[in-house]
Amino acid sequence: WATAADDYTDIDGYYTLNSLDSGRYNIKCYLYSWSSERPYASEWYDNIPCSLYPSRTGTVVVVARGAVVSNIDFALSLGGSISGRVTNAGGQSVDDLTVVAETAAGVEVERAETDTNGEYMIAGLSAGNYYVQTDEDFDSYIDEYYDNCAVTSFAISAGADLVTVHSGAVTCGVHFVLATGGEIRGRVTGNGLPLDEVWVTAYNAKNEPMAWDDQLTTNGEYSIPGLPASNYYVKTEMTYDWAAEWYDNRAVTGTAISAGASVVKVVQGAVTQGVNFALVMGGVITGRVTDTSGSPLSLVNVYTYNAGFGILDCSGYTDTGGWYAVTGLSSGEYYLATSCRGYPCIDEWYDDIPENGNRGLATRIPAKPGSVTGSIDF
Repeated sequence: WATAADDYTDIDGYYTLNSLDSGRYNIKCYLYSWSSERPYASEWYDNIPCSLYPSRTGTVVVVARGAVVSNIDFALSLGGSISGRVTNAGGQSVDDLTVVAETAAGVEVERAETDTNGEYMIAGLSAGNYYVQTDEDFDSYIDEYYDNCAVTSFAISAGADLVTVHSGAVTCGVHFVLATGGEIRGRVTGNGLPLDEVWVTAYNAKNEPMAWDDQLTTNGEYSIPGLPASNYYVKTEMTYDWAAEWYDNRAVTGTAISAGASVVKVVQGAVTQGVNFALVMGGVITGRVTDTSGSPLSLVNVYTYNAGFGILDCSGYTDTGGWYAVTGLSSGEYYLATSCRGYPCIDEWYDDIPENGNRGLATRIPAKPGSVTGSIDF
């Protein structure tokens, strides 16, 4: 689901959501700028606290095209907040860092950023108990749940403390002192030359992505900081023409960690170097997209699903002649489909299966690194 429309309230509290197509909608009201003068908790219509039910929920509002649905009103309740400060082990402030409040089930509710003094305030919370964690992704610090529990997986860290929030009050003193994590460094090449703009990710043993290189590769080099001491598996992603790999030299064949992938050991505060990749050219599938009269269709997205694992893989757009090429494919069989936005055409799975039909009836197209499979036309 995605945001269909939004609006700010005027000085009298009125709002209008325009340009909605016919459909069923959930409506959310939240304060874009929280302050002590506006200490209210966010809600889903009708009177469902967002902080207790973060996912889309509440009373569905049915809209018909061209019609006006009125009286979708909100009477917001006082909210509470959580405040604290984030520093490093040397006592220095950590600014521009995200702090997140989660439900007891681990679902994100609200977030805030630290200021130049490392201070933050997560506001607009309904009364209740919350877990609080840092979420700094790209820095050298290890993320933590309050109080002093390193984040090592997607699950709430064992020993994390719940923080109680009361309506109209601030729960103070939820501080973090972050430790410097370990780091993985290496280089990505193809045909012996450095590859730029490749995404490299470190996964834990549960196959959960824990950290990645935020700048992509530059001159083929990458760095993944902020890792707790543990064992990791490292994978290249967004490799474009090149087949993705797990370290060390194991092709990506699905969503699981590939058999034989090497463990990379990380020590807190230390750098693990030499985790290098030498990628090979991925497989290529080419073809042409036309309408029923034979005229070429440009800017049609042709995308692939790995038939063995049912996951979206690589894609490519057609040029002015209707020609496309999907590159960077690992060994396997793939279903291909079109996305013809802007054209009065019915999207298809190859070969001639409606896109909203049974994908299992589509033709599987083989691919392997270094090979080209052509004439897959729509």
